[in-house]
Amino acid sequence: MKKVLVASPVRQKPAILKEFLWSLEQLDTTGMTVSYAFVDDHPEECRLLRDFAAGRDNVQILSGDRPGDIYHCTEQTHHWQEDLIWKVAGYKNRFLQMAREGGYDYLFLVDSDLVLHPRTLVHLAGLDQDIVSEVFWTRWQPDLPPMPQVWVGDQYRLHPMQRGEELGVGEVARRREEFLAMLRQPGTYR
Repeated sequence: MKKVLVASPVRQKPAILKEFLWSLEQLDTTGMTVSYAFVDDHPEECRLLRDFAAGRDNVQILSGDRPGDIYHCTEQTHHWQEDLIWKVAGYKNRFLQMAREGGYDYLFLVDSDLVLHPRTLVHLAGLDQDIVSEVFWTRWQPDLPPMPQVWVGDQYRLHPMQRGEELGVGEVARRREEFLAMLRQPGTYR
């Protein structure tokens, strides 16, 4: 039986968080013992997280830093500030420590604005990789095509290149489309 910690920093609108928590309840956990850890980073304690934990002994809710609103999300896009990136990284480091100290076989870090496919955990664990991520596609802005939440390098570079390599616009576009086409095919990719 594999021991899995599902962990998420949470500061989410109730309607979105409700769907996320519902999808966690739907996960196939065959062959696994699953625990959950959340950092509640809402300005006030989150009732939906408390309700999810009620009657379960495998859920831990940690308090977040709860400073002022440093994350700005509009109907158009998300705006990340460096302070927020480091804050979330700190939360994820806490989850890594919890997984190590708790003797977990797997740590599944997941964003609280996703609705997971029920076989996500079984699929990822079955890949037998030390580190692996499921690719999901999202519209970064409503009028743009869906794009993956993974990239090749830098801050969302979608084309492979060697260090110091200089590429023309056409070659960048060709490599970018090749990378995106690869991700659209089922498989495990570096």
